[in-house]
Amino acid sequence: FRPDEDLPAGWYRASSTSYSGSGFDRGHLCPSADRTRTVEDNSATFLMTNIVPQAPRLNQQPWARLEEYCRTLVGQGNELYIISGGGGRGGGGANGSATTLDQGRITVPARCWKVVVVLPAGTNDANRVTGSTRIIA
Repeated sequence: FRPDEDLPAGWYRASSTSYSGSGFDRGHLCPSADRTRTVEDNSATFLMTNIVPQAPRLNQQPWARLEEYCRTLVGQGNELYIISGGGGRGGGGANGSATTLDQGRITVPARCWKVVVVLPAGTNDANRVTGSTRIIA
């Protein structure tokens, strides 16, 4: 886990210690296991701009199971379009509730969300999305 040096000058850069002792996991928005083609691809998932505070119970259980299920769908010949993030302010971690971390510089979201569009492998993706396309949210 490391700061994203590509952020504009003057922007706060969260570091690997920004979550220390907070009771929140450093939750990947794009999971490391989804980017294993190259070392560079995988390394990019550890930039702190890809991380959101998550309750350990969420990150290590349902969130992890959904990520694994998505990899199963890919293994079955599907392509996935995944968008994820956090919303609201304030959530519960292992040490109780918090609205921010790192002296107020990182907002703890009230909710984490993920939307998955499942398409059979192919081309011309936008034209393959129909009313019967599987969406997981």
